[in-house]
Amino acid sequence: MTQLSSFGESQNICGFRKDKFKWQSRSFVLKDFRFTDIVFLGFIDLQQASDDFMSTEIQESRFWRDLGTLPNIISLSRIVLVAIAVILFVEGHVGEALVVGIIGGLTDYLDGYIARKTNTSTELGEVIDRLGDLFLEILAFILLVNLEIVPLYILMIYLFREIVVLSARQYASRKGGNLKSGIFGKVKTNCLGYCFALLLVHYAMINNLISVGFLENADLLSGMETLGFVGMYGGLVASYISGSQYMKGFISLYNKQGTA
Repeated sequence: MTQLSSFGESQNICGFRKDKFKWQSRSFVLKDFRFTDIVFLGFIDLQQASDDFMSTEIQESRFWRDLGTLPNIISLSRIVLVAIAVILFVEGHVGEALVVGIIGGLTDYLDGYIARKTNTSTELGEVIDRLGDLFLEILAFILLVNLEIVPLYILMIYLFREIVVLSARQYASRKGGNLKSGIFGKVKTNCLGYCFALLLVHYAMINNLISVGFLENADLLSGMETLGFVGMYGGLVASYISGSQYMKGFISLYNKQGTA
């Protein structure tokens, strides 16, 4: 037990000045953070504290309400499923990893479909959906590079575009603008998603990590690999076309800011 020492009039207690109220206490236990016999006597201005709390409450309620919509929960599940798939793959559970990863990729279609059908599209949903896409693409590229399926420079080309676009969108957001994605952004996401599935399944089969009867054919395996690389390079081309559209919007906004 430790006795509380007396405080000077200028000290703060829990964010409030001591001269707002009187403080009395007999003791507290510091070891396990349990306070006892603490009595506050006096007056605290509750009105400002209440206003601040209600303002925060309103902001948080919108966030949690939007976060709890079914499309956003599905988008969040994509992040979890992709992470689990990568862990399973690294741990040698290749078949399970591919199944979980493909299911995670398919949620990208499901969340958007449900949001449109139920009219539950939200701004938060756009953020989570984009985060889910980036998480999938970055982890998949890292895995492909680590398995020596694609060279490191492919990952660097992909990351350069993403960093430039993120920087442009951050600037636009700070200035009150909005750089929206176009059709080529969707093409890029779809092409890369298909290419990841094809290349990883091809890798697993030729290394006898999984067995899929109807695919155990040399011509089919060769075609699968070819389609995978076509999808990858097509996705990268689409990503840079999309990136150029972002940059066009960024340059236009930047010039307007300079003349405002």
